[in-house]
Amino acid sequence: MVIKIGNSKTGKVVFSKHVDRKMTDEIRSLALNTLQEYYFNNCVMITSGNEYRISITDGMTSKRIRLHHYYLKQIEQLVAIINNQSPEKYRIHYLTESTKQDCPE
Repeated sequence: MVIKIGNSKTGKVVFSKHVDRKMTDEIRSLALNTLQEYYFNNCVMITSGNEYRISITDGMTSKRIRLHHYYLKQIEQLVAIINNQSPEKYRIHYLTESTKQDCPE
């Protein structure tokens, strides 16, 4: 399994790694394949906020997810798994559950 996380605004990849079997099993348990391809937070202007691009390749299967300043528990868990394997200076800072995202369109 290969995981890549990048910033959609800059195009910069902040994490890219072929992960080991243990980490693959942890990531598979998150059921990321059930997520949509794009999430948008209407409480944050399109030109503001954090944008994340996630790409997961598992054998012949590939999943891409883009988030515009949008919190998802499964992504928080993915980031926690990645951060546990990364030095402090390379850790990803993801949003929190308290991120406001219930504004109407």
